[in-house]
Amino acid sequence: MEDRFICNAANLDAREIYHEFKCDTPSFMPILESDFINTLKGMSNALIVSGTKSDNTSLETALVDAISRAIHLAEGHDIFGSSRLLIKIDLGPGRDVTLGQIKDLLADLVDKFHKPLDVIWGTYFNYQEPDITSITLLLTGFE
Repeated sequence: MEDRFICNAANLDAREIYHEFKCDTPSFMPILESDFINTLKGMSNALIVSGTKSDNTSLETALVDAISRAIHLAEGHDIFGSSRLLIKIDLGPGRDVTLGQIKDLLADLVDKFHKPLDVIWGTYFNYQEPDITSITLLLTGFE
């Protein structure tokens, strides 16, 4: 999925974007279509970005890349003022990542935001690329 800044997110076809966003691969914790649609519901702006997809990339590296891309794409908007965040983590089956590592990463990320944040996350396994690490963020509710 390519990075994109969406104006007037409440009026777009969220189902179409969801089908680009989701994976058709096995999931530890899938992101439901209803969660995706509710993240966009009633929001004026939305931002979708993906972090690094490469061999031996750590979760932290992929997240830093995704945040950097979001800041660049937002061009002056305060992404850390978002009210909703949906996170998709793609991992190859060869990646040794624990639930504790994911929870710590998400806690550190949420601490960067200025106001209470609704967070939904899911993980997917990519068997075609066993060493992949990718984090995709959907941010909404920012000015």
